[in-house]
Amino acid sequence: MHNKNNSITFVKGLLAGLAFGTVAGYVGYKERRKLKFRMWMLKVKSEIYHELKKINKPTQADFEEVVDNVLEKYENLKDISQEQLEKIGDRLKTKWRDIKKKFAEESKKWADEEDEDDEDEE
Repeated sequence: MHNKNNSITFVKGLLAGLAFGTVAGYVGYKERRKLKFRMWMLKVKSEIYHELKKINKPTQADFEEVVDNVLEKYENLKDISQEQLEKIGDRLKTKWRDIKKKFAEESKKWADEEDEDDEDEE
C-alpha cells in the first residue's frame, strides 16, 4: 500500500514544480516580449534613418514628419496601442540633435571620400 507521507511529499513536489514552471514560463515570456520590442524598435529606427538619407540636408521638421510617417505604418499592430506609439514617437522626436550630429559626421565623411575619389581620377 501507499505510504501517506510519500503521497504528501509527492503532491508537495508536484505543486512546487508547477509553481517554479509557472514563474520560469512567465519570466521567459516577459524576456521574449522585451526582445521582440527591441527588435521592432531597431527596425523602426532603421526605417527612419533610411528615409532621412533620401532627404538632402534634413531639418527637424523633416525628421518629425518621417517619424510620424514610419510610425503610421505600425498603427494596426495588435501588440502596441496608439498611446504607446505616440509615446515612442515623442521619445524619438527628442533625438533630433543626435541624428543631426550623425548626419553631419557622415556628410563630412562622404565629402572626404568624394575628394579622395576625385584625386584618384586625376
